[in-house]
Amino acid sequence: DKNEAIEAALKSWKKDKKIEFPWDDIQFIEVVNDGRFSRALSVAPGDYELYVGVKEKSTGKKGEVTRTTLLKRDLSVPDFTKPELKISSVILADNVEAAPPLDMDEQRANPYSFAGMKVAPSLEGKFKKTGELNLVFWIYGVSPTSMQKPDVQVEYSFHRKTAEGEKYFNKT
Repeated sequence: DKNEAIEAALKSWKKDKKIEFPWDDIQFIEVVNDGRFSRALSVAPGDYELYVGVKEKSTGKKGEVTRTTLLKRDLSVPDFTKPELKISSVILADNVEAAPPLDMDEQRANPYSFAGMKVAPSLEGKFKKTGELNLVFWIYGVSPTSMQKPDVQVEYSFHRKTAEGEKYFNKT
């Protein structure tokens, strides 16, 4: 296992040598044939630099050169524990179904399973006229009422993208 190899290498360093790594988390995964992958990570509120490195799989042939690339993105994680009203990212989903709780490793491999549900995000960001519109998001900073339910009103305004720009067509 690659993680075990890293841990073994770290233990082999001199005990008196202080090691500081520039990362908070590192994960190794095998990318499936369609090239898509998703992972969960847990970090405290703040601003981060997210690096994703991808290395072409080696065939093991002598003299082989494999390609490697690195993607860097800025990541800002808001503090949802503060009392101000905030909304999480909105996920347009193809499907939402009940799911059991996951342990830490299962959660890392299934980032769209949370709060007793498994969400299948829409990869194209489109839905059929006859289909359901599934939006998943959380609202933070709302105080519960005496019935332990937050007193929140959510309104949706729908716009259609056209060549001239966005055009309003409905609300609920």
